Amino acid sequence: MVNAVRRLAAIALTAVLACNPGFEPQYRVTDLRILGVRAEVIVDPADPRGTDLADPNLDDTVRLEALIANPKGQADLSDVDVTWLACAPGQGGALPPCVDPTFLQDPASLVSAGAFPIAKGAKPSDFSLTALPAPARDAFAAALESARRLAFSEPTFQCRIYVEIPIVVVAESATGRRDVALKRVRLVQKPADATFPYDGYLPNRNPVVKDAISATDDGCLGGTSLGAPKALSAGATKTLCAQAASRPDEYFICGADGTRNWTNENLSWQWYVTAGEFKDVGGLGNAEGSHLDFTTPQGTFTLWLILRDGRGGEAWKPFDVTPAP
Repeated sequence: MVNAVRRLAAIALTAVLACNPGFEPQYRVTDLRILGVRAEVIVDPADPRGTDLADPNLDDTVRLEALIANPKGQADLSDVDVTWLACAPGQGGALPPCVDPTFLQDPASLVSAGAFPIAKGAKPSDFSLTALPAPARDAFAAALESARRLAFSEPTFQCRIYVEIPIVVVAESATGRRDVALKRVRLVQKPADATFPYDGYLPNRNPVVKDAISATDDGCLGGTSLGAPKALSAGATKTLCAQAASRPDEYFICGADGTRNWTNENLSWQWYVTAGEFKDVGGLGNAEGSHLDFTTPQGTFTLWLILRDGRGGEAWKPFDVTPAP
C-alpha cells in the first residue's frame, strides 16, 4: 500500500490469525479504512517535465489525495475528519516520528514529537512545498545535497538521488473510528540542479487505471466493464481483470561504476470490496494480482481497484456494482 499505505492493522491480524479463523479478510472493507494515498505534482502545461509526476522538488506544488472507504456512509465522508502531517528528516540518522510505529499508534503525539500539519480533508487544497516550515525545508535541502555528494563518491547512487518525505494521514469518524496511513513521497532535485553525474534518477509518474472487467475468457482479452449495468450476476463466480491505461514506465538502475541499465516498473494491483469473496486468497486475505476469481454477493456493493508502480506512484478506480439477480 501507500505509497505505499502501510496498514497497521496487518500486524494485529497476523497475531490473531491462528486463534481466530473467522476474521474478515483484508480485502473486505466493513468500516472506516484508508485504502490508498497519492501525490501528484501540479505542473504548468509549458513545463518540459510533462504531467502525472509523483515526485516533487522543493519549489513544486503537490496535490494530495487519500482513498478513504466509509462503508457506513459509502462515499459520504461528511462525518470523517482527515488530517495530513509531515516530518523532516531525522537528525543524525534518527527515525522521524512519522515512520516510528510508537507515534503512529498514537497520532495525537506526532505534533509534540516534531511532525507538522500540512492539510485537511480527503482531497485537500493543493500544497506548495515552499510553505514548509523553514527548518524542514533546510533539512530536506541538506538531505538532498548529501544524496548528491554520495552519488559523486559512489556512482551506484546516481540513480537514487531523492529524499523521502514521510507523510501521515489520519482519518477519524464522528463515532470515534480511526485509521492511519503512511505515505513516502520522493523529493527530487530541481531540474536546473540535475546535471551530470546527478541525472540518473528519472522522476516517477503516477500510473493510471483504465478499467476492471468481468472477463469472458481466462486470458482477460474480452469482457464487460464493472461500471456497466449488471456486469456481474449475484452468486456467480467470475474472473475479474485489471487494466492499466499504459505499459509500465522505464527507469535506470545504476551499477557500481555508474553504468545505467533500463528496467521496467513492477506494476501491482490490489482489490477491496464491501461484500463478496475473492476465491483462493489466503494468508491475511490480501486480494492482489491483475486477475482474480470473485464470487458476487447479493445486492449492491462497492469495489475499489488500486494500482501501484513500486516507486511510489499510485492510482485507483472505484466501482459501485449492482449485480443481476
